[in-house]
Amino acid sequence: GAAWAADIPCLIKPSAEVAIGSSVDGVIATLLVEQGDVVTEGQIIATLESSREQAAVAVAKGKAEPQAPLQASREKAEFGKRKLLRAQELRKSTAIGHQELDEAETEQRLADVAFLEAQETQLVHRLEYQLATAELALRTIRSPIAGRVVERFLSPGELTRQLPLVKV
Repeated sequence: GAAWAADIPCLIKPSAEVAIGSSVDGVIATLLVEQGDVVTEGQIIATLESSREQAAVAVAKGKAEPQAPLQASREKAEFGKRKLLRAQELRKSTAIGHQELDEAETEQRLADVAFLEAQETQLVHRLEYQLATAELALRTIRSPIAGRVVERFLSPGELTRQLPLVKV
């Protein structure tokens, strides 16, 4: 029975073949798999040169993290509110004129606008950090499926040019 079945020549075909490439062009820094290697879904199979993207992430992170500008504008806005309240009280007792009250109101409105601008700037910096991180992630090529590497097309140092790196 079983010995007879071992003597029958056959061809095993995979259920799927995937040519794995990169969604961005770049120079291959590392290619971590060879023909015949078994890979798992999500496994890193290659990286592209990414020094520019790594620097962009560092710069974006540096812009996104500081809290001092936001805190300073918040304090100025709070001070402007207190100053306006004092000016309104002094105006009731005619201790200050209309111009001084108008100046306090204007300073308070400008401080509120500066605080809003600081919040918007911080949000933009956080979004820039997310974008830079996403662009860096594109430089890491992962296997979309589990399987065996059946062919390797490129090597480290070569430009991807939208070509597949390996076939799994």
